[in-house]
Amino acid sequence: MSEPDSPGPGPLRALSDRLLRPLHRLKDWVLRWGDHPAGAWALLALAFAESSFFPIPPDLLLIALAVGRPDRAWRFAAICTAGSVAGGVAGYGIGLLAAPLGKSVIVALAGLDAYYQVAVLYGENAFLAVVLAGFTPIPYKVFTIAAGIFHDWVGLDTLIVASILSRGARFYLVAWVCRWLGPRARVLLDRHLGLATLALGLLFVAGIAAIGGMGGAPEAARWKGLAAELASDDSGLRAEAFERLSKDGGDGFRAAATGYDPARPPDGEAEPLRRVAAWAEARAGPPPPGLDRRLFGALNPNGGSPVLDRVFGGLDSDPVILGIWAALGMLSLAVGGTRARATVGVAALAWMIAFAGNAGVLKPLVRRERPAFLPEARVPPGVETPTRDDWSFPSSHAATSGAVATAALARHPLVGAGVAAFALVVGYSRIYVGLHYPGDVGAGYLLGALVALAVLGARRRLAERMSGAPPPPIPQAPPPPGR
Repeated sequence: MSEPDSPGPGPLRALSDRLLRPLHRLKDWVLRWGDHPAGAWALLALAFAESSFFPIPPDLLLIALAVGRPDRAWRFAAICTAGSVAGGVAGYGIGLLAAPLGKSVIVALAGLDAYYQVAVLYGENAFLAVVLAGFTPIPYKVFTIAAGIFHDWVGLDTLIVASILSRGARFYLVAWVCRWLGPRARVLLDRHLGLATLALGLLFVAGIAAIGGMGGAPEAARWKGLAAELASDDSGLRAEAFERLSKDGGDGFRAAATGYDPARPPDGEAEPLRRVAAWAEARAGPPPPGLDRRLFGALNPNGGSPVLDRVFGGLDSDPVILGIWAALGMLSLAVGGTRARATVGVAALAWMIAFAGNAGVLKPLVRRERPAFLPEARVPPGVETPTRDDWSFPSSHAATSGAVATAALARHPLVGAGVAAFALVVGYSRIYVGLHYPGDVGAGYLLGALVALAVLGARRRLAERMSGAPPPPIPQAPPPPGR
């Protein structure tokens, strides 16, 4: 008696297989390069292309390489960062030297509204815009090409520094996760790379959609973006923007643009361009408050508390906060052993690097004005209002606190939990006294944590070299099921 035929896959499973087939092919391609001797060169090429014109992010190939050779994970992250920054410079060149082509690429990838939204973001704070695009799933190439088009707002040095920081943080974070997972990473990669690819694709789509809401209302962004195009070095882009504004802007635009000629280079058009920019700002209306400003309004109380005013106002004093950290360090030295002394040394070094890097490098680059100057901000009595050139992003108090807390958590989790709790209090105090946005504090914590992890890693490698001990063997993952 013959066995009945086994039923085939159901219609839903068949449809799923058909939709995921391209992802499985991409998965196989990534895994092949992950085991290929020239995988590092492929990673460099993919990272370069993704930053200027190619839609597939390099994260998947970086994961495959880092999982296959965890001892080289940092090297692969460096290669990926270098390729991505170089590709960003190439994208900048496309926008600078071939603005109409660059605009067409952006419109094809993300749409015309997104193109104008990026222009508005660059006009508000170019450094933060590049950092945001470099670290998140937002299509980075859209911002690199647009940076070249609107180069009056985005210098090449700004693009390079912001790209190194944001892309480096992203790729080194991926490499660290691969090293932390160890042998499990290979099993997870084999089992779930298809789903990871699908998730990255969905994040790419979500990133494009996110651009559409980042620069305010699309209509308002369009007026500001077209006005910015009038200052472009490309005569074709100027003529197109002038024609569009003349048609849609009516008599108001024509009066503002009196004396402007799109055929002339924009260098001699400063006064007409200033009038057009003012007209576009008025036509667009006041921008809605962003998420950071709304969070600040919720966390910076209108009434306040006399007790909290005194406590958090005291934490605003540099001598007070430095004295608290010094007292905690001396207490650890007094009651702790050799490990505690090493932890204090690591924390102190991370504190100094975080403070110097933030105050000396990042704040002058970002140049974000403090929220104390907002009409709705409340600065408690006794807290000194900063000058307008005393920049806000990131928070130095949060950066140094994050560095110390991360060092303590990494070496003494129980003690580190208490230090981290105090670091959170310090961070909130900066918002309470009206001197920082929540985003400033969060970025400070991230900066401090990265500095502390780098110091810890450098100390560990130095100790291994001084001891002469061979590096630990690379753990081998068990073969995945079915192979």
